[in-house]
Amino acid sequence: MKRLPNHVAIVMEGCVDWTQRCGQDLKGGLLAGARAAYETITAAQDLGLRYLTLLPGKEHIDPELAWRMLSESLRTYGDELRRRGLRFCAVGDVMSAPEPVRRQLAALRATSAGGAGMQVSLALGYSGRGDVVRVARQLAVAVAAGRLLPEAITPESIQRLLATVSLPEPDLIIRTGGGRRLVDALTFEGAYAELFFSTALWPDFTAAELQRALLDYAQRERRFGKISEQVQSGLAAVPWQPSLVSPL
Repeated sequence: MKRLPNHVAIVMEGCVDWTQRCGQDLKGGLLAGARAAYETITAAQDLGLRYLTLLPGKEHIDPELAWRMLSESLRTYGDELRRRGLRFCAVGDVMSAPEPVRRQLAALRATSAGGAGMQVSLALGYSGRGDVVRVARQLAVAVAAGRLLPEAITPESIQRLLATVSLPEPDLIIRTGGGRRLVDALTFEGAYAELFFSTALWPDFTAAELQRALLDYAQRERRFGKISEQVQSGLAAVPWQPSLVSPL
């Protein structure tokens, strides 16, 4: 493939609908979703991606069941991910996970840190808007304490405080399940990301569907806030300026 994205994020939506369609219980749907995650990870590595981030969808799933299935999936697939040289990390509110799951995540991260392969990030307890609000409060405290000037707040200073600071900005965000919304995924980081909406429910997502998204991406013109003429001529985009009309 001529042009691959550096960082692909996938919103894994559709496990609940899949269980209803297939007449299985939710545990079976989550296990099928875990298998789809493993196959997507291996396919992404084989295709040459460098960063892959997986974000659970906003489906109504009992948290205790979700954590139990995550723990089981880490036991099932963790060793194989390490053998493939993948690096693994969790982003978001990792402390929301039960302590045994946190230990599993920390062990997988530590034992895979030396891998030379693709980095796989799993978002846990994550909200894109919530992360921006957390950073805004942190910056507001610094301004109130006199440690930071308001004009020193820039997109870059916000980025450095986000939960995803260790990751490059996503080039492509894929959402499965047929919905055409981002559902609070990478709200700040994905400002210039390309979007691909797959009708496949997450447990049915395959390597072929991933490749279809990548082929679609390869045909697009990345603009990063520019218009097509600016991209073609190499001109810079007009810098973003806040509105002169503000409620503050």
